[in-house]
Amino acid sequence: MDTVNFITIDSGVDLVLAFSFDEGTRFGIDGFIIQRTPKYELILRPDERGPSVDWTDKDERILLKRVNVTPSKVLIETTYDNLTFDLSKISGEEYSDMVSVLKKMNFDNIFDLK
Repeated sequence: MDTVNFITIDSGVDLVLAFSFDEGTRFGIDGFIIQRTPKYELILRPDERGPSVDWTDKDERILLKRVNVTPSKVLIETTYDNLTFDLSKISGEEYSDMVSVLKKMNFDNIFDLK
């Protein structure tokens, strides 16, 4: 389980949650990004809507299916893979901000959030 060093959040037109890790880990300093742009989702087919992640060379759209988050770790299930990240370095404020943006991304209950 990789440890998240810090998170970056954007909650403008795009809703973005980015996790950054140590260099040499699976996702490295470039990190793991979850993104959703509700304003433009209407142009997508219904099966392509929702928060997406992209860290593979695949051309398919990888969607978020389930997130189970606690102050110590986050379990993320996508249409491609299941991941668990250690959140022990994340502050209480960052944790609250992360949960808040995940709730915004899930305004239509398109993924399971616990």
